[in-house]
Amino acid sequence: MAHQANLTPSVFDGAVGGSGLSAAAQRRQEITQGECHLSYEGQPMSTIRIPPVLRGNAGGNKQVAAQGTTLREALADLFERYPALQTQILTDDGALNQYVNVFVDEQDIRYQLGLETPITPTSTIILLPAMAGGR
Repeated sequence: MAHQANLTPSVFDGAVGGSGLSAAAQRRQEITQGECHLSYEGQPMSTIRIPPVLRGNAGGNKQVAAQGTTLREALADLFERYPALQTQILTDDGALNQYVNVFVDEQDIRYQLGLETPITPTSTIILLPAMAGGR
């Protein structure tokens, strides 16, 4: 049975909305009816939402566009532009770090096909490192 994730927008500090997407990557942001759709040369692309704790290694971006038909391909596209993120998301052997949760269209990929989870150009991928703390 698939697990539905209940994600709160506050985790992403207002992730929907403009943050300077890389000009070198020629991404542009289109705002349509309050939703953010990312594209490259007019073609829709998946959106990867970056939480505040990872933004320093993602050029300060709250979200970036990514190409691919699987989560693994989209992450490879992300890591090509922001290599420092790779060691935070994946282990040395290419597996998902146990302290990082990843959601594709609000579905936890650990209950799907893991890194082979299919994505579409309209998919939203959320990277969510586990937080420690409390008493």
